Amino acid sequence: MFSEKIKKIISYLYPFTLEQTTSEYNRLLDVQLSKGRYMLLTENAIYSYGDLYDNYGDSFKKMELPSHENVEVLVLGLGLGSIPQMLEQVWKKKYGYTCVEIDETVIRLAEKYVLKKLQSPIDIICGDALHWVEITEQQFDIICVDIFVDTATPAGFRQADFLQHCYNLLSENGVLLYNCLGYDEKDCYESERFYHQTFKKGIEKTAL
Repeated sequence: MFSEKIKKIISYLYPFTLEQTTSEYNRLLDVQLSKGRYMLLTENAIYSYGDLYDNYGDSFKKMELPSHENVEVLVLGLGLGSIPQMLEQVWKKKYGYTCVEIDETVIRLAEKYVLKKLQSPIDIICGDALHWVEITEQQFDIICVDIFVDTATPAGFRQADFLQHCYNLLSENGVLLYNCLGYDEKDCYESERFYHQTFKKGIEKTAL
Protein backbone atom coordinates (compact mmCIF):
# COMPACT_ATOMS: atom_id res chain seq x y z
CA MET A 1 0.00 0.00 0.00
CA PHE A 2 1.23 3.48 -0.86
CA SER A 3 1.54 6.06 1.90
CA GLU A 4 -0.63 9.18 1.71
CA LYS A 5 2.41 11.24 0.69
CA ILE A 6 3.26 8.89 -2.19
CA LYS A 7 -0.37 8.85 -3.33
CA LYS A 8 -0.40 12.64 -3.54
CA ILE A 9 2.78 12.66 -5.61
CA ILE A 10 1.40 10.05 -8.00
CA SER A 11 -1.87 11.99 -8.31
CA TYR A 12 -0.02 14.79 -10.12
CA LEU A 13 0.72 12.31 -12.90
CA TYR A 14 -2.74 10.76 -13.07
CA PRO A 15 -5.83 10.74 -10.85
CA PHE A 16 -6.82 7.54 -9.12
CA THR A 17 -9.90 6.44 -7.26
CA LEU A 18 -9.77 6.04 -3.50
CA GLU A 19 -13.38 5.00 -2.96
CA GLN A 20 -16.55 4.45 -4.95
CA THR A 21 -19.99 4.14 -3.47
CA THR A 22 -23.65 4.94 -4.07
CA SER A 23 -26.45 6.56 -2.10
CA GLU A 24 -30.14 7.31 -2.11
CA TYR A 25 -29.48 10.55 -4.00
CA ASN A 26 -26.46 9.67 -6.14
CA ARG A 27 -26.03 6.55 -8.25
CA LEU A 28 -22.26 7.07 -8.16
CA LEU A 29 -20.01 8.86 -5.69
CA ASP A 30 -16.37 8.58 -6.72
CA VAL A 31 -13.64 9.96 -4.46
CA GLN A 32 -10.44 10.54 -6.40
CA LEU A 33 -7.05 11.98 -5.60
CA SER A 34 -6.06 14.36 -8.38
CA LYS A 35 -3.26 16.94 -8.38
CA GLY A 36 -2.89 16.39 -4.66
CA ARG A 37 -6.53 17.24 -3.96
CA TYR A 38 -9.49 15.12 -3.01
CA MET A 39 -12.13 15.27 -5.70
CA LEU A 40 -15.72 14.04 -5.43
CA LEU A 41 -17.39 13.10 -8.70
CA THR A 42 -20.79 11.80 -9.71
CA GLU A 43 -21.59 10.25 -13.07
CA ASN A 44 -21.45 13.61 -14.85
CA ALA A 45 -20.37 16.28 -12.38
CA ILE A 46 -17.63 17.36 -9.99
CA TYR A 47 -19.00 18.06 -6.51
CA SER A 48 -15.68 19.05 -4.87
CA TYR A 49 -12.07 19.64 -5.83
CA GLY A 50 -10.32 21.36 -2.94
CA ASP A 51 -8.90 24.77 -3.82
CA LEU A 52 -9.37 23.93 -7.51
CA TYR A 53 -13.14 24.14 -7.12
CA ASP A 54 -12.96 27.23 -9.28
CA ASN A 55 -16.52 28.53 -9.16
CA TYR A 56 -16.09 29.42 -5.52
CA GLY A 57 -12.34 29.89 -5.62
CA ASP A 58 -12.69 32.60 -8.28
CA SER A 59 -15.54 34.22 -6.35
CA PHE A 60 -13.52 34.40 -3.13
CA LYS A 61 -10.65 36.04 -5.05
CA LYS A 62 -12.97 38.84 -6.16
CA MET A 63 -14.59 39.37 -2.77
CA GLU A 64 -13.53 41.42 0.17
CA LEU A 65 -13.85 38.57 2.65
CA PRO A 66 -15.07 39.70 6.08
CA SER A 67 -12.39 40.06 8.71
CA HIS A 68 -14.46 40.88 11.80
CA GLU A 69 -14.81 38.40 14.65
CA ASN A 70 -17.33 35.55 14.70
CA VAL A 71 -17.94 35.38 10.95
CA GLU A 72 -20.60 32.76 10.19
CA VAL A 73 -20.82 30.94 6.84
CA LEU A 74 -23.77 28.86 5.66
CA VAL A 75 -22.99 26.18 3.07
CA LEU A 76 -25.98 24.58 1.38
CA GLY A 77 -24.67 21.45 -0.34
CA LEU A 78 -21.52 20.12 1.33
CA GLY A 79 -19.63 17.99 -1.19
CA LEU A 80 -16.31 17.10 0.42
CA GLY A 81 -16.14 20.52 2.05
CA SER A 82 -14.23 22.52 -0.54
CA ILE A 83 -15.69 25.83 0.67
CA PRO A 84 -14.51 25.69 4.31
CA GLN A 85 -11.30 24.03 3.14
CA MET A 86 -10.45 26.90 0.77
CA LEU A 87 -11.38 29.65 3.20
CA GLU A 88 -9.29 28.10 5.98
CA GLN A 89 -6.27 26.82 4.08
CA VAL A 90 -5.96 29.32 1.21
CA TRP A 91 -7.38 32.54 2.64
CA LYS A 92 -6.44 31.72 6.25
CA LYS A 93 -9.86 32.70 7.58
CA LYS A 94 -11.10 31.57 10.97
CA TYR A 95 -14.82 31.33 10.27
CA GLY A 96 -17.60 29.24 11.74
CA TYR A 97 -19.58 27.02 9.37
CA THR A 98 -23.06 25.54 9.24
CA CYS A 99 -23.30 23.00 6.42
CA VAL A 100 -26.62 21.51 5.31
CA GLU A 101 -26.42 18.33 3.24
CA ILE A 102 -29.24 15.89 2.48
CA ASP A 103 -27.03 12.92 1.55
CA GLU A 104 -25.66 11.02 4.56
CA THR A 105 -23.08 9.29 2.37
CA VAL A 106 -21.69 12.61 1.15
CA ILE A 107 -21.37 13.74 4.78
CA ARG A 108 -19.49 10.54 5.65
CA LEU A 109 -17.06 11.04 2.78
CA ALA A 110 -16.49 14.69 3.66
CA GLU A 111 -15.71 13.81 7.28
CA LYS A 112 -13.43 10.96 6.24
CA TYR A 113 -11.32 12.79 3.68
CA VAL A 114 -11.39 16.54 4.34
CA LEU A 115 -13.24 17.91 7.35
CA LYS A 116 -11.24 16.02 9.97
CA LYS A 117 -8.16 17.94 8.84
CA LEU A 118 -9.70 21.38 9.34
CA GLN A 119 -9.52 23.47 12.50
CA SER A 120 -12.61 25.58 11.83
CA PRO A 121 -15.78 24.82 13.83
CA ILE A 122 -18.18 23.06 11.46
CA ASP A 123 -21.75 22.15 12.32
CA ILE A 124 -23.13 19.60 9.84
CA ILE A 125 -26.88 19.20 9.46
CA CYS A 126 -28.23 16.23 7.52
CA GLY A 127 -31.44 17.52 6.02
CA ASP A 128 -33.21 19.24 3.15
CA ALA A 129 -31.80 22.75 2.73
CA LEU A 130 -35.01 23.87 1.02
CA HIS A 131 -36.93 23.44 4.28
CA TRP A 132 -34.08 24.22 6.65
CA VAL A 133 -33.73 27.82 5.49
CA GLU A 134 -37.42 28.34 6.29
CA ILE A 135 -37.10 27.41 9.95
CA THR A 136 -33.71 28.63 11.11
CA GLU A 137 -33.37 32.07 12.67
CA GLN A 138 -29.59 32.21 12.58
CA GLN A 139 -27.90 35.00 10.63
CA PHE A 140 -24.93 34.49 8.31
CA ASP A 141 -22.27 36.73 6.81
CA ILE A 142 -21.78 34.50 3.77
CA ILE A 143 -24.27 32.04 2.28
CA CYS A 144 -23.06 29.62 -0.39
CA VAL A 145 -25.69 27.74 -2.38
CA ASP A 146 -23.98 24.77 -4.03
CA ILE A 147 -26.79 22.26 -4.52
CA PHE A 148 -26.78 19.70 -7.30
CA VAL A 149 -28.07 16.21 -7.92
CA ASP A 150 -25.50 15.14 -10.48
CA THR A 151 -25.68 18.05 -12.97
CA ALA A 152 -29.13 19.35 -12.00
CA THR A 153 -30.18 21.85 -9.36
CA PRO A 154 -33.62 20.78 -8.06
CA ALA A 155 -36.34 23.18 -9.19
CA GLY A 156 -37.23 24.32 -5.68
CA PHE A 157 -33.83 25.95 -5.26
CA ARG A 158 -34.43 28.14 -8.32
CA GLN A 159 -37.64 29.65 -6.96
CA ALA A 160 -38.01 33.17 -5.60
CA ASP A 161 -39.34 31.85 -2.27
CA PHE A 162 -36.14 29.92 -1.58
CA LEU A 163 -33.97 32.91 -2.45
CA GLN A 164 -36.06 35.14 -0.21
CA HIS A 165 -35.50 32.79 2.72
CA CYS A 166 -31.76 32.97 2.02
CA TYR A 167 -31.83 36.78 1.86
CA ASN A 168 -33.63 36.83 5.19
CA LEU A 169 -30.77 34.91 6.78
CA LEU A 170 -28.09 37.38 5.69
CA SER A 171 -26.55 39.64 8.29
CA GLU A 172 -26.02 43.31 7.53
CA ASN A 173 -23.66 43.51 4.53
CA GLY A 174 -23.93 39.73 4.13
CA VAL A 175 -23.23 38.09 0.76
CA LEU A 176 -25.17 35.37 -1.06
CA LEU A 177 -23.23 33.22 -3.56
CA TYR A 178 -25.08 30.84 -5.86
CA ASN A 179 -23.33 28.23 -8.02
CA CYS A 180 -24.92 27.56 -11.43
CA LEU A 181 -23.98 25.20 -14.23
CA GLY A 182 -22.02 26.30 -17.26
CA TYR A 183 -20.99 23.08 -18.99
CA ASP A 184 -22.44 23.98 -22.38
CA GLU A 185 -24.36 26.70 -24.24
CA LYS A 186 -27.72 25.51 -22.92
CA ASP A 187 -26.50 25.55 -19.31
CA CYS A 188 -25.11 29.06 -19.74
CA TYR A 189 -28.37 30.29 -21.23
CA GLU A 190 -30.46 28.80 -18.42
CA SER A 191 -28.10 30.17 -15.77
CA GLU A 192 -28.19 33.65 -17.30
CA ARG A 193 -31.97 33.54 -17.44
CA PHE A 194 -32.18 32.45 -13.80
CA TYR A 195 -29.84 35.27 -12.78
CA HIS A 196 -31.77 38.01 -14.54
CA GLN A 197 -35.33 36.75 -14.03
CA THR A 198 -35.12 35.43 -10.49
CA PHE A 199 -31.87 36.00 -8.62
CA LYS A 200 -31.23 39.63 -9.56
CA LYS A 201 -34.87 40.66 -9.14
CA GLY A 202 -34.87 39.17 -5.67
CA ILE A 203 -31.81 41.19 -4.72
CA GLU A 204 -33.35 44.40 -6.06
CA LYS A 205 -36.61 43.75 -4.20
CA THR A 206 -34.78 43.01 -0.95
CA ALA A 207 -32.75 46.21 -1.25
CA LEU A 208 -35.88 48.42 -1.48
